Amino acid sequence: MSKSLRAIALATILLCCFSCQQDGNKISQRPHSPWVFRSVLDSIPRVVTAALHDDLYVAYKTQTGAIYKAWRGGVNFDGAVYTTAHGPQPSSLGD
Repeated sequence: MSKSLRAIALATILLCCFSCQQDGNKISQRPHSPWVFRSVLDSIPRVVTAALHDDLYVAYKTQTGAIYKAWRGGVNFDGAVYTTAHGPQPSSLGD
């Protein structure tokens, strides 16, 4: 390996090591855990929902990748997975 190639490799490794340092106590808090999940939403199957902020959600249809809905409010977590009640499904709350 030539000297210039070694120097480039060393510079790249050092750059990667020092650029990955974190700033103190900056830990991102998510509004919901898990903050992205797939479920039935508003009677539409296979919807991926993401909690972007405390009261800001967005949902996508997985079959088409198209946005289904973006709203302020929340999600009513109802159904067998969340409350052991069979029949109801999660629904969006808000506008």
